[in-house]
Amino acid sequence: MRERPAAAGRDGLARGCPGRGSGLMRKQALIGGVALVAAMMATAIGAAPAPASAPDPKMRSAEAVAGKDLRALYEVLCPVDVVHPPAENVADRASWYSPPAKAFDDLYYVGQQGVSAWALKTDEGLILIDALFDYSVGPEIVDGLKALGLDPATIRYVVVTHGHGDHYGGARYLQDTYGARVVASRKDWDVIAQTTRWTDPKPRRDIVVDGAMDLALGRTVISLIETPGHTPGTLSLLFPVHDGAERHVAALWGGTAFNTRTREQYAGMAASAERFAGLARQRGADVWLSNHPVFDDTFAKIAAERKGATSPFVTGQATVQRALKVAAQCSRVALARDYP
Repeated sequence: MRERPAAAGRDGLARGCPGRGSGLMRKQALIGGVALVAAMMATAIGAAPAPASAPDPKMRSAEAVAGKDLRALYEVLCPVDVVHPPAENVADRASWYSPPAKAFDDLYYVGQQGVSAWALKTDEGLILIDALFDYSVGPEIVDGLKALGLDPATIRYVVVTHGHGDHYGGARYLQDTYGARVVASRKDWDVIAQTTRWTDPKPRRDIVVDGAMDLALGRTVISLIETPGHTPGTLSLLFPVHDGAERHVAALWGGTAFNTRTREQYAGMAASAERFAGLARQRGADVWLSNHPVFDDTFAKIAAERKGATSPFVTGQATVQRALKVAAQCSRVALARDYP
């Protein structure tokens, strides 16, 4: 196990059931994803009402780029200013629990209905991408890995994409129980330390990313790239995945939606999306992933995979570039609207 600074040229950047059970449950899962976006918008704090005038041309352009497959991304970033996710009903397991599923030969979904966690299998153990809430880390991640035939004791690293409790909440348990190393950006370690909104036990500060870092475990290397916007030190990732003999590159966008109305957040997300798009293009990234399943149609793709479809997660380099273009364009629309 080793961490090393990113090579020169890489650090320029800074709900539902996934197919287990009846078809009705899968359909409800997809509807639940859209409902999540609607709930986020409905609970927006400080969100401005929709303008009566015609939409900004750049907004119409972003909508066209998004198409149907990236509509949720557009709807969260362009028409609304500030969104906060609805509170989970912890006691109602059926409202948040999702069975684990295989996405690639070496990548597994162990997330909830509304927030994602991904386990990447390497020849020297597991790298977990995000740790959910403290109440869900056991049933989703620990039990989920076991159901998939993977050993949670082999989790070597937990990468926290950003400092919100739905992504770091279970990290302390994984530190204390399995000795997993926790990775986050320096700026978001500070966010975690300072936050009072989340009640989850906070992980101990461990591995720090400044700008960018390559995280290697065995023969697998994940590039961690700081993409400020959603939080000051959001991390987005580029890493290899395998489908039989085919090798692909996943681009996981580490934070979506605006939670403030500041110039810094708008400009930061725009610049981050544009820069990350360049890095994704250089690597030939052809798999678009998010840490909320509604933004990458996780459950629809898992259901298609279980029907025998070939690599539904491989949507192509153009889709990765389109998603990041939507993020950049919507950020610039918000910047021009609030800071003309």
